[in-house]
Amino acid sequence: MKTHTLHYLVLVMSIVVLAWCWDDFFNTPIAHLLLNVDFLIDYTVRQPSLAEEFLYHAITTFIIYGLFVQLARTRLYIPALLIFTIFSSTVLYFILGEQAVRPITLTTEAFTGWVVIHLIFAALLYRFTKK
Repeated sequence: MKTHTLHYLVLVMSIVVLAWCWDDFFNTPIAHLLLNVDFLIDYTVRQPSLAEEFLYHAITTFIIYGLFVQLARTRLYIPALLIFTIFSSTVLYFILGEQAVRPITLTTEAFTGWVVIHLIFAALLYRFTKK
């Protein structure tokens, strides 16, 4: 149980910290895109805090981690991880960018950062869930 908690916390924090670092270095909006929930919450009514946006991210990561812990026991693990990696590191960038209510500039540098941080996330996910 302690190991799963530690792995989960590393996954939650690593992708956000990597996104913030990439943003600082390349002046991109990927952390904003990663934590963006404006397609879930009406920003004209209220704006969620960073803590609330992070909570949604943490819940999503919890679901992903739990799913892959279970999939690690099956033959579907590697195909599922490959599909998840391809989807999260490419397609999801454009879907979230299009769904964003507040404008987010999608650039080559931001897309590259998105791919890099999600590949690192997938590598950590593999390391933490493969038996």
